[in-house]
Amino acid sequence: MDFSELLNSCSDLEECLKKLNELIDKDEGNYIYYLFRALILKNLGRYEECLSDLNTIIENGHESSLIWNFKGKILNKLGRFREAIEAFDKSLNYYESVEALMGKYYALMNLGRYDEALECLNKILKLSPNDYFANLHKIRWLVATGGVDEALITIKKILSINPKDTTALFLAGILYMKLKRFEKAIEYFKKVLEINKNHIEAKIGLALCYEKLGDHEKAVEYCNSVFETYEKYE
Repeated sequence: MDFSELLNSCSDLEECLKKLNELIDKDEGNYIYYLFRALILKNLGRYEECLSDLNTIIENGHESSLIWNFKGKILNKLGRFREAIEAFDKSLNYYESVEALMGKYYALMNLGRYDEALECLNKILKLSPNDYFANLHKIRWLVATGGVDEALITIKKILSINPKDTTALFLAGILYMKLKRFEKAIEYFKKVLEINKNHIEAKIGLALCYEKLGDHEKAVEYCNSVFETYEKYE
């Protein structure tokens, strides 16, 4: 039985879990059943039990890049970031994958090991230059560290693929604000609102830009719009 057949034979995940427990009781040495159960436990948010099954798989000699990567993800979920890094490193010993590098990046960021995290991002972008999430993280990194020119190049790369990416458009507005090019920042914040008229951060950006340009009336207009949006979704 493969995993899709198992899922199709059950009405819900708890029933699948019960079936797998029965299968494991009959054949404790079948690591595939442990892997299936770990996947279900993860989807149920039972991360400690999921981790226990992954450790059983590893202890019984069924190591692989996939298993170590899976273990790293669960350790990240549990906030055990140092152990997660060890797991991702073991996954990466098999081959460099974007998924394992991104997991390691997340763990390093949570530990405040920013230089090592940036190395991970750069490795991801060498493997997959157009990786959306890696590019977004790189932009945020560059915005925080003052690498404005490189951040703008990365934003243009994302917008060449998807001109309506509101995250990239918003970050472009933030960058132009940092450069004190408020008219250009306004242009990008307005593009965000064309796509999502309730984007609160873009409205705040517009209010700040207009205030900097001395247009107090426009600044107040966008401030009021922020309050109206908050009230609408409260």
